[in-house]
Amino acid sequence: MKMRNLMIFLPLLFSVPHSLLSQELNWTNFEELVELQRKEVRPLMIFIHADWCKFCLMQENNTFTDKEIAQYLNENYYVLKLNGESQEAIRFLGREYRYKSNGAGTGQHQLAEFLGKVDGRLSYPTTVILSPEFQLKGRENGFLNKDAFIILLRQAFPALSAG
Repeated sequence: MKMRNLMIFLPLLFSVPHSLLSQELNWTNFEELVELQRKEVRPLMIFIHADWCKFCLMQENNTFTDKEIAQYLNENYYVLKLNGESQEAIRFLGREYRYKSNGAGTGQHQLAEFLGKVDGRLSYPTTVILSPEFQLKGRENGFLNKDAFIILLRQAFPALSAG
């Protein structure tokens, strides 16, 4: 009987800490952004990813679910996901961006290229920080753990991230 209780209790024990330490980000999209900025002006954090990218998934499931990071972003930023291989047209800053095929059955979205290219190359994941006026404040290619993500935020907005 004691072993049976232990078998029921152990999974609960391991699931509780994760739920207490994680929080959901309030993701928005580019269509809602204009209206949101009218209501409250905030900087943007744009996460450029691809469906097949394991490091993108790691950043989503680890860094972005961290309770402190999620709470901070939800309170201070508008957070957007941009699939770098999306074939949907996106309107941003008065311009329409589209998918651009490379002719080999693959391609990249023009907005992902515009925001995320470093040295002429787009890699996944890429995290972009824009000011409320849509000026580039920070951009980092590759997986960012919690500490690296906090460094990016502090470099982009030292006064905002001091708390």
